[in-house]
Amino acid sequence: MRMHGASEELLAQLREASIEQVRGDIENVASELTPAAARVVIEFGRPQTRLPELSRHHAADLVALGTGGRSSLGYALLGSVAQHVLRDAAPDVLVVPVAGEG
Repeated sequence: MRMHGASEELLAQLREASIEQVRGDIENVASELTPAAARVVIEFGRPQTRLPELSRHHAADLVALGTGGRSSLGYALLGSVAQHVLRDAAPDVLVVPVAGEG
């Protein structure tokens, strides 16, 4: 959107609107976890860099993430968020493939 002239103010408004749109769903899922989630954090940014940063900032014990639907060859050629997080996150990382993948 920046390439098309969107201002930082507009981008901030869109981020905030997006957060409010998904907050309820995310909090509902978190409320069903056992044990209960200590906190819910919703952040913007590139996941491959933000997840390691946030895991260090919040002293996380574990980062859990799902993989996309690409083939193994696709990951080897294109890289993936999971590969970046596995390399850069301080805590343990649990990577869960999409059902039927691999």
